[in-house]
Amino acid sequence: MKQACNNCRFWSALAVEQVGFHEEESTCLNAKSADSGDITQGLDVCELWAGGDLGSIDDPCWGVEDARAAYAKFDGDAL
Repeated sequence: MKQACNNCRFWSALAVEQVGFHEEESTCLNAKSADSGDITQGLDVCELWAGGDLGSIDDPCWGVEDARAAYAKFDGDAL
């Protein structure tokens, strides 16, 4: 799996917008990233990428705190 914004847990699920035939953009939600709060392209890359196996941290199926807690458990980290 390529470590690109479109499969990072910090790429907003709520702000995704189609900008071309095969391209999307959304907002970076990683407070530690230089791109935080900025629009990024789906295939952009970042050193602070984090796998989005459980979905984006702002996916509506999670509450924000629930997603962070699920990722902490998934990653084996304490909150």
